[in-house]
Amino acid sequence: MKRIREMDCWKQSAINFITPDNCLAELRKWGVLDNKTQLMTIHGLKGFQIWTRGDVPESQEEFSSTLDGAQRFAKPITLEEIRRLGRLDLVVTGASAVNLEGVRYGKGHGYFDLEWGLLSAIGVINSKTTMLTVVHDFQVVDRKFPVSAYDTITDYIVTPTRTLKVTTQKKRPKGIRWSSLRKEMLKDMPPLRELKKMEL
Repeated sequence: MKRIREMDCWKQSAINFITPDNCLAELRKWGVLDNKTQLMTIHGLKGFQIWTRGDVPESQEEFSSTLDGAQRFAKPITLEEIRRLGRLDLVVTGASAVNLEGVRYGKGHGYFDLEWGLLSAIGVINSKTTMLTVVHDFQVVDRKFPVSAYDTITDYIVTPTRTLKVTTQKKRPKGIRWSSLRKEMLKDMPPLRELKKMEL
């Protein structure tokens, strides 16, 4: 994660959304140490949570970056409260694979597409928001992936040995395509229900 910490987009950021991937725990630790406000979803998209340097006691920075630690030190936050924060500076996620055109191949659950949809629907991220995808070198592939209207193209691919800037231009999706959701998703994911009410 040292590579990301040296990037201008990290140095200049104040409010970041980092997905709950285990591979991003170290980056979340640096977020605490570097005084970033951090947002992350609760596993299964049960909600969003937020924490800052002031929420984490000294010597607990590493633990706070884990999912269990975030549950202890982070505070729940609603979509309406996130909207009041204003624009997010940086979005960081992992992937099962990513190609050189910046198209991610996820884990099949579609969580990141939903996270992006929720945050874009309330106007805190858009096509200009800097997005990083963090993977191992072997997860970067030189092949085409099918691209749907709800795929997000990353700006940078960061591996342990290199940082690749993606030159592909593509408008990123906005909002949630309600017709594509399974009925149980509204039941199981409170942020979706909140957004549904906000859009009524």
